[in-house]
Amino acid sequence: MGVTTETAYGNFHIYEITDPANPVLVSYWGAEELFDPGVVASGDFGRNLDAALWLLDGFGASANRFLHDVTITADGTRAYLANWDAGLVLLDISDPANPQLVSVALDPANGSLDGEVNSHSVWPSEDGTIVVEGEEDFSAWEATVAPGNVTFGNGNPIPGVMAATSTGDAFEASQTGNGGFITASSVEVTSGPLTGSVFGANEFSGNNSPLGEGSYAGNFVWIGQACNGDPILNPLGAGDIAVIRRGACSFAEKSVNASNGGAGAIVVTNNNPNSTPWSGIRIWNYSDPANPVLASIFDTECSASTAPGGNCDARGTYSSHNVLVETSGNKVKAYISWYSDGVVVVDVTNPYAPVEVARYHRAGAEFEAENGGIQDIWGIYKVPNEPWIYASDRNGGLYILKEYGSGSAENGKD
Repeated sequence: MGVTTETAYGNFHIYEITDPANPVLVSYWGAEELFDPGVVASGDFGRNLDAALWLLDGFGASANRFLHDVTITADGTRAYLANWDAGLVLLDISDPANPQLVSVALDPANGSLDGEVNSHSVWPSEDGTIVVEGEEDFSAWEATVAPGNVTFGNGNPIPGVMAATSTGDAFEASQTGNGGFITASSVEVTSGPLTGSVFGANEFSGNNSPLGEGSYAGNFVWIGQACNGDPILNPLGAGDIAVIRRGACSFAEKSVNASNGGAGAIVVTNNNPNSTPWSGIRIWNYSDPANPVLASIFDTECSASTAPGGNCDARGTYSSHNVLVETSGNKVKAYISWYSDGVVVVDVTNPYAPVEVARYHRAGAEFEAENGGIQDIWGIYKVPNEPWIYASDRNGGLYILKEYGSGSAENGKD
C-alpha cells in the first residue's frame, strides 16, 4: 500500500498490509532525492539543509515541492506521484523495498498559463500511454478578487480576512484615518477618506478566532508586511484593524505581530499587481515512460480567464481539482471535479487535441438556494464501464450523475 505522509522528507511511504492490524513500513521516497540523490541517507547537515530549502523553493505563489496525490497502477508496479512543484514523478515499485525513479514530467513554461506547476492529481490511461495531471491553483484574479481557500493556521490571536490586491492598494494610498468593519465576506469603510468603499474578502479557514456571522469594527491602519523584523509603518491603537500586505512570512506571523502591536483583527491583502488565471489539466504522452512529452494543456473558459465576468462568477473558484481517467473501447476520457465549473469530461484519446464532451454545471438563485451556495465540486468518482459518476459539492453534498452518449443534448439530456 502506498500513502502520502506529512513528513519533511520521504513523503511517499510503502507499507506491507498483509496483516491490516499491523502495517509495516517497507520503504519511502521523497522529492529531495531529485535534488540530491542519497541526501537523507548521507546524514550530512549541510546537504540536508540545502535539500530542505529546495523543497520550499518551487514556482509561483505556492512554491513547495511536497507530495500531494498518488495513483498506483492496477498491477501495483508503477506509482504516479503528483509532487506539486517537483512535477509529476513516475516510480517503479515492482520491488516495494526499493522504489526506482523512472522519470519526471515537468514543464513550467508550457504546462500552465501562468508558470505555476502545482501538480495536485494524476491518473494514467489503462495502457499507461496517456497520463492526465491536474493542477490546483488558488492564486488567481489577485488584483480584483479576494483569494479563497486560504488557511490561517493555528495559534493566531486575532481574527482575520483575506482581500484582493486592489484593497491593499487603496489602504496603502490612504494609510490612516479610515474606520469601518470587517465581516467574513467584506471590508467596509464607513468613515474617513475611503468612506463608502466596500471590498470583497474571505475569512481565513482554520482561524481560531472566527468572525462567523458577526463582524468586527475599528479603525483601519496600514502597517506594511508585518513579518518579524519589519517595521510597523503606522502606530496601532488598541483594537484597531491592521491592514497588511501578503508575502515573505506566514499569516500566523503577521497575526501575532499585529496583535502584539495592539490590533484586534487583521486584513491581509494580496501582493500581486497583475491578475493571473486559474489552472487546468496537463495531458502527457507516456509512450516512452522514461521520457514523457507534454502533449497539451486544457482549460475551461473560466480557468483561463484573468478576471471575473460573463459566465465566470466573481465568487467562484475555477481551478481544476481531482481527475480520473477511464479507457472504454478506443476512447480515453478524463473526468474532472472543477470546483465552480462543475463536473467536466474531456476526451483525451488524442492527447494533443483534447475535447470537452460533457459537463454538469448549474447556476442561478434557485439552484443556490437548493445547493447551499454556488457549485463547488471537490471530489469525483466514476464506476468503471458504467454511466454513473459520483461528485461531491462542498456546498451541496453528493451528486449522483448519469453520463449519456453523444447526441444526448438534442434529446433533452444535459
